[in-house]
Amino acid sequence: MGSESDFSWIQTIKYLWLTAHPGTSGLDDPLINPDKDPKVSDLGCSRVLVFVAGKDIFKDRGIYYKVILGKNGWKGDIEVIEDKEEDHVFFLNSPLAENSCTLRKRISAFINN
Repeated sequence: MGSESDFSWIQTIKYLWLTAHPGTSGLDDPLINPDKDPKVSDLGCSRVLVFVAGKDIFKDRGIYYKVILGKNGWKGDIEVIEDKEEDHVFFLNSPLAENSCTLRKRISAFINN
């Protein structure tokens, strides 16, 4: 999906996903690709917040999530926030970094709004 094929280690990611979830169909399984989920428009909420890291191999999946929800008739509000300078799970690797703290504050504000 998107720029994932540009990464030389995409086969490793596929292997890790199948190892973590052996019963799935791979990277296009509904658990990791919401476009393949026939119930994606049945979300039981009115708002969705998606964060993506600009250097993350799965960035395009996160951005595409907004498109998928709209295409499938979901009527809620969705906000996508991209941190262009960060990589996958940056907030776990550097939990005290400024961008990690900002991420947590945004999530808290979203939940408490």
